[in-house]
Amino acid sequence: MIGRILGLCSRDYGHPTMYERLDSALSDFGSRQLSWESLVHESEAQGVAPLLYKHLEYMGFTLPDGNHRILRSLAQRCRLSNQIRNSAIAEVLNIFRVEQIDNLLVKGIALANSSYSTPDLRPMRDIDLLVRSDDLEKARKTLLEQGFRQETHHDIPEDYYHLPPLVKHIYGLPVTVELHHRLLPLDGNY
Repeated sequence: MIGRILGLCSRDYGHPTMYERLDSALSDFGSRQLSWESLVHESEAQGVAPLLYKHLEYMGFTLPDGNHRILRSLAQRCRLSNQIRNSAIAEVLNIFRVEQIDNLLVKGIALANSSYSTPDLRPMRDIDLLVRSDDLEKARKTLLEQGFRQETHHDIPEDYYHLPPLVKHIYGLPVTVELHHRLLPLDGNY
């Protein structure tokens, strides 16, 4: 049941049929007296809490027992975190441009800023940048000069497709950048 609700809320844009199905699923969920807290928890675990909140707000549906407040807080946390990450990466990209370090935003940061109506809807843990192998050390040093610190404890093999994460705390949020020099590891399983 939770999977059905989250599946219906997993896209940015809704449509009348989706909202009819979501309304029905929510009514069914409530009539079975299932745990609204579990729904909120799973939406966070699956990375769709901001989307669930967006669609419930559009419908005017309020979760009971304080769970609506928790879901709203999760959506606000995602919005504020992504604003900080976007601001930080804008500064990094500007410095990389000046330093002539070619790069490409990949994975979550690219999706958040290109595939969603607002980056607020896409939770992410880090910022992934693809740079040329020849620019990898220059990019790493540039980030270190900007106050990022190399993670000292990591489980990343030396031949992996990205360097150990670089982290900078901004307004208390750890902003983590992974510098990739290949899109995939050199592993036959990929």
